[in-house]
Amino acid sequence: MPIKIKFRRYDTNYNIFDSFEEVTKLKKYDFIKEIDCSKNQLYELPNLPKRLQKLDCSFNFLKSLPELPNTLISIECESNYITDLPRISKNLLYVNHFNNPIFYIIENSFDGKTKKYLEWKLKIDKIFISKIENWFLDCKYNPKYKYCRDWLNESYDKLLSEKLQSVL
Repeated sequence: MPIKIKFRRYDTNYNIFDSFEEVTKLKKYDFIKEIDCSKNQLYELPNLPKRLQKLDCSFNFLKSLPELPNTLISIECESNYITDLPRISKNLLYVNHFNNPIFYIIENSFDGKTKKYLEWKLKIDKIFISKIENWFLDCKYNPKYKYCRDWLNESYDKLLSEKLQSVL
C-alpha cells in the first residue's frame, strides 16, 4: 500500500509515495500536515514531521510509536501491537488505539481512561527519575567511586599547586 501525505490539512488530493524513505527525504518533510500509512506492514515509524496534525498508522505491525509532535490533533493506530503510548500533547483531540495491547491494559486497569493511564505513567517516571538522581548523588560524592576520586584528586592537585606557588 502507498504512503499518502498532505501538506495542507484541507487539500482534497494526497501526494502518494511508495515508502517512508522517499517521504523523509522531502525538503518540506517537516511541513507535512497529514500522513496515512495504514495497511503498509510497517514495523516502525520514522521521526514524525514537526507540523504533523493527523496520523493514520492503523493495521500495521507497530510495537511502539515515535515521539509525537505537539501539533498532532488526531491519531489512528488501531490494530497494531502497541504496548505503550508516548507522551501526548494537550492538543491531541482524538486517539484510536483499539485492538492493541495498550488498549486492553487501559481498558482493564484504568477504566478505559487514557488520561488516567498517562498520569500514572508520568508518576511512575518521576519516581524512577528521583531514584536515579539519588543514586547518582550517592555515587558522585562517595570516594570509592571513580567520579568522586577524580574530583578529589583534581581538587587536591589544585590546592597543592596553589600552596607551592605561595611558598615560592
